[in-house]
Parts: sequence; C-alpha cells; structure tokens
Amino acid sequence: MNIVIIGGSQKIKDSASLLSANMLVDKIGLLYKKKISVKTYSIKNTSINLCRGCMNCFNKGLCKLDKEDDMEEVRKFMLSADYIIFASPIYVGSVSAYMKSFFDRCSSWMHTMRLIGKKSIIITSSSGNGTELVENYMRIVSSALGMRVSAILHIIATSVEDVYLEYNQDIIETAAYYVVNKPDVSFNNTELNIYFNKLLKYAKYDILGEAEINYWKTTGLINCKNIDSAENLLKERA
Repeated sequence: MNIVIIGGSQKIKDSASLLSANMLVDKIGLLYKKKISVKTYSIKNTSINLCRGCMNCFNKGLCKLDKEDDMEEVRKFMLSADYIIFASPIYVGSVSAYMKSFFDRCSSWMHTMRLIGKKSIIITSSSGNGTELVENYMRIVSSALGMRVSAILHIIATSVEDVYLEYNQDIIETAAYYVVNKPDVSFNNTELNIYFNKLLKYAKYDILGEAEINYWKTTGLINCKNIDSAENLLKERA
C-alpha cells in the first residue's frame, strides 16, 4: 500500500492535522500487516509556487511551474499512490492557504479526473467551527480529482496535545479500521458520479481545454458511461 500525505498546516512539529495523519498511517500499518510505503509533503516546507492562471495546463497539458519547484515530484508520488491523505487545519471556514494553493496547482487534473481509481482520506482540525464547510469542500476536490473518499476525520483540537484525547483517538482508530477492513466504503459516490457525468459532457462537446479533451479521448474515458466503468477501464490498463 502506497500512501501520500499532503499537509497544509503552517506548523510542522505542533500540527494537530499532520500528527493525526501520521497516527492514522501507523494504525493502518498495524491492521494491514503488509508493507506500507509513506511519503509526506508538508506544503510549507515544499517548494510549490502559486498558480499564475496562465491556462497552459488546460491547453497544453503541462504546468510551466513544475520545472521550477517540487510539484513535478509531488505529482509523481500522487500518481503512484493508493491513498492520498489531505490534512489541513480549518482557518476562517476554509482550508489553509497552503492547502488551497496546492489544490490550485492541481486544477487541470480536476478537468481530467487524473486520480481515478485512487482513494483519499480527509483530515481537518479545529476547535469545532467550520467543519461541515471544509469537509464538503475537500470532498468536492477529491471527487474532481477522481478519487473515492475512504474516510473523513475531524480532529477537535486547540493544541497538538489534544490529538491524544480519547475521542480523537477513537476517530483515528475507527478510520484505520474502515480503510483496512472496509476498503469499498466511499463517502462521495454521489458527487463523484455527478462530476464525472458533467466532465464527460464537456469533453464530448469540446468545452474543455485542448489537452484535457485529448486526455479524455486517448484514455478512452470519453467512451465510459459512468465512474465505475472508468475505474475498470484504467484498472485494466494499469
């Protein structure tokens, strides 16, 4: 099992969301009892430039910034992952600025659902405010990327020490159990199908960017009826 953690906190050592992600991976490892490969990216400590809105990724399929920062490496590990954990604190009813800038750099992938067949895990942390808004947003992002959401964890914490509280530990342990023992559970089936059908229509009517339409055609996704058939198609070709 290959896992990539994307951490959006401004903190590293004292990040409740990142600590929760690491704890979750440890518990998954204990239950899975097979080799797990983990790659962690703290966006603050990773060179990821802000999207410039040049549209090159939409039309040419390449981001000019990928050669200037670490995003090309991050993309490589995401493409090889089975699970991608998005872990972010909640700031003013949204994800952190670091996480939002990361999602911006993935925007062209959201027109091709580039991560179809992979699964995401959403982790947020706050004192309790903004939970529904942020989790809905991250579920939509996961759907746009083509991923099924395997678990959603909200860690109630005002300090990193709060992660060790019993109710937070119960949340982490329950999520680990579902990831290992109920891998087919998905919390975004509706959004995923809606998004796929919308993009399929856009691809057929040439509404997307040139490179995006070409991806839908060359992969055969444009001939799929739904997200299930798309997953099966790409799985057969893997």
